[in-house]
Amino acid sequence: MRILNYNIIGLLVVLALISCSNKDKRVKDITAIPGVYTVDEPVDLIAYFDSLEQNCGVDIWVHSPESEEEEVRQSIRELDRYASGKRKFYPAEDVKRALNLITFEQGYYYSHGSGDDEDSNSGEIFFFRYLEQAIRFCPEISLLADFKSADDSVGVMYYSEWSASNPLYSFLIYRQMKGCKVQMIGSKGNTNIEKLFQLKDEKGQTYYLCSNNFQSLCFCQYLYCLDGDGMTLICSTDDDDYHPDWSADTSDYEIVFNPQNVCWNYCYKKGDYYHKIEGTKTLYLKLDGENSAFYAE
Repeated sequence: MRILNYNIIGLLVVLALISCSNKDKRVKDITAIPGVYTVDEPVDLIAYFDSLEQNCGVDIWVHSPESEEEEVRQSIRELDRYASGKRKFYPAEDVKRALNLITFEQGYYYSHGSGDDEDSNSGEIFFFRYLEQAIRFCPEISLLADFKSADDSVGVMYYSEWSASNPLYSFLIYRQMKGCKVQMIGSKGNTNIEKLFQLKDEKGQTYYLCSNNFQSLCFCQYLYCLDGDGMTLICSTDDDDYHPDWSADTSDYEIVFNPQNVCWNYCYKKGDYYHKIEGTKTLYLKLDGENSAFYAE
């Protein structure tokens, strides 16, 4: 059985990387999600991924290995050619195809496998490390992102589970001085980001709100701010202290976001306009740097 949990993979890495000068960090982080893992900066991408497979127990998981595994390997070769200056244009189509093949299989495993949300597997670890390198060399966020912010600094990538209506991964891409970086939004199997809003507070500080207003069950909001060489999550509806009394005693509603007032309301639609449902509260997001927070009234 090819599923490996964090502890087993950690043991494999310990055994395989005894001779590596940086083995401690790799043992600690090799299974980490993007945004937590300290991104490697290999010069030779082909050698890098070969090393992951040979020394770290990492594998390429695709649904039809006979043909699709070679497509992933070819995308690595093209990405390496671009990184080394042997190819003029970024291989966006090859990379997107590889990412779709890999996440399709992860979605299948997540839906049909015997593991739970805490399980990691060798294919997922390959995917995380591949995604980081693909983003690292991506010259334009729009080449890989499903949608992006107005200032072109931030984008969102989304992958569904086996059932297209269920989320698997959501990722935030952001531009830095040296290429781009990526981090996971929310948690695996729970977060579907459908919109990205660029907001500013009274002091002119810029925020990026990753949002899903579809219904209460899927409702999620993640507020980020660029901070030096990273993207900081300021607050979210997943926070332990997020508990505003904001609910509607009706099933006939739409949640509507007002970006001018940075608030959400339960609404009904009449003609071309939305109207707040009488008796329901409004959820606000106060933009105030690290003190930003949600509240209802």
